[in-house]
Amino acid sequence: HTPPAVAISGALLQGFSGGAPVTGTTSDNLSGVLQVGVAFQPLLGATIVRTAVCTGCGTTAATWSATTTGIPTGVYVVFALAIDEASNISAKSNSIVAIVVA
Repeated sequence: HTPPAVAISGALLQGFSGGAPVTGTTSDNLSGVLQVGVAFQPLLGATIVRTAVCTGCGTTAATWSATTTGIPTGVYVVFALAIDEASNISAKSNSIVAIVVA
């Protein structure tokens, strides 16, 4: 039961406007990657979770992106989780600080 690995691309501090996506990679050495979820945790308020668009899901290596469209202007801590075809859940990815301008 080996969980997948997932990572967010880019620097620790990133700015996003016009719906620009958070992007990253994921891999699973056995059953293949099923899905990636991305969490946007604001300093105050409820966490927003997005299902990422995954290119290569169903295989052992994939890239993904999660749009910031509809996320209110603010500062967020963002991390990702991946699930593989065998229902194993990854550890949290690296976190970034995202400044979103809606």
